[in-house]
Amino acid sequence: MSRFPSNFIPQKLKFDVIDSYIIKSIKVSLLQFNVPLCYYNQSTNHKKIKIVAKLVTNYQKDKHTICFNFQEDVDANKEKFMVFLQGGPGFPSVLPTSKNDPSFLEPLLKRDYAVLFLDQRGTGLSTPIDTKFLVNNFQNASQQFEYIKNFRADSIIFDCETIKNSLIPDQKWSVLGQSFGGFCSVTYLSFFPESLKQVLVTGGIPPLGMTADDVYKSTYKITREFNERYYKRYPLDVSRVNYIVSKIDQSDIVLPNGGKLTSERFQHLGLTFGGNGGIDKLHGLILKIYQDLKTTESISYGTLATIQDYLGFETNILYFLFQEAIYCGGKGSFSDWSAFRNKPDDFKITSSDSGQNKDSKFYFTGEMVYPSMINDYSELTQLKELAELIHNYKDWSTLYDLDKIKKNTFDIVPIVAATYYEDQYVTFENCEIVKRNYLKDSLRQYITNEYFHNGLRVGSEKVLNRLFELLESDNV
Repeated sequence: MSRFPSNFIPQKLKFDVIDSYIIKSIKVSLLQFNVPLCYYNQSTNHKKIKIVAKLVTNYQKDKHTICFNFQEDVDANKEKFMVFLQGGPGFPSVLPTSKNDPSFLEPLLKRDYAVLFLDQRGTGLSTPIDTKFLVNNFQNASQQFEYIKNFRADSIIFDCETIKNSLIPDQKWSVLGQSFGGFCSVTYLSFFPESLKQVLVTGGIPPLGMTADDVYKSTYKITREFNERYYKRYPLDVSRVNYIVSKIDQSDIVLPNGGKLTSERFQHLGLTFGGNGGIDKLHGLILKIYQDLKTTESISYGTLATIQDYLGFETNILYFLFQEAIYCGGKGSFSDWSAFRNKPDDFKITSSDSGQNKDSKFYFTGEMVYPSMINDYSELTQLKELAELIHNYKDWSTLYDLDKIKKNTFDIVPIVAATYYEDQYVTFENCEIVKRNYLKDSLRQYITNEYFHNGLRVGSEKVLNRLFELLESDNV
């Protein structure tokens, strides 16, 4: 694929307001756009999907009409639009219910931003993707792949540019990208810098110039550190975890939806290390599983249901399918199950993990996907061929114009980022390499070890205040 669709001109689309409400001093309107499924191929761009964006503004009774007036808000706020790009891939944005839901909304509204929450294609109220849809609507994996490859960051950004042109065609707007949303924000900067006032990123500096292998070699290192910290805080969990693994290996444990609880799937629970409180959350679950087994010699239905829904790979299948594809761009780039190939020996499950050595440490993994998941997760079993196509595809569209990114400066489009020393998913080590090689003239950072990857949610006011200070300061 070429980097840009040859015929792409941002359209000014009509849209439907599918919901609107005023609640707890905010006004919310849900805007639905019909956009092309594929921006690249002229012969298929007549196929449409729905994209929903949620516009949120302050509401003051003495200044606004009681009945929601969408155009009033666009006209009043067109110079201060902030687009929020959600982490993922494959997760929807929140449906706001107050200034504090989500927590980072209030700091933006205080600064008089109109905030646009995008349900990225395939998620939330936009045209969704799940296993049932793919199996029922396409004859084979090749057809599924031709459809789903239109759901990456480049297409998300073409959606953004189309929506901007439909709402505020003569204005620039700002973007706030969390995690994968930060990757998308830098893709936006690559494609349409003239549309952006500023780029705010939290835990989402993309690994520019790196391969999937580079990413996983780095994330395994910090995930090892999180495991050590976990066992240091909860030393009794060393033997508890080994006991649980031995029981899993001796049993045929079926989850409520028909999935399998294997030692490999159990290992995935370490993904939660990456958020503030993640270590404690995992300990609570380990304690519950252990107590279930010790008191009844089985794991209760409620605990099994918790394990089943713990990570979101089945409810958000793009998270599984595209986890490695987000690191691929351009001809010849492919992942080939990179996390599996690069799995260090101390993360590989051995007999000692099955209870034969109670003092050995069973290492949990992080934000990684493996071929075994296709057999263990019931919603993924029918997607084996599709997953293999994705992991072996070598002609991905390009996600970043590295030359254009290197030429950008803080005076052209400023980038500010919250970068976390102990980020399990987007490592500080890789962020520093990217800053040095590609963003040295355009990026200012708030670097902290106070928060983990979810700092935007748990430390909203402080994180955003620091980012705006960086934007506004003349002294760095």
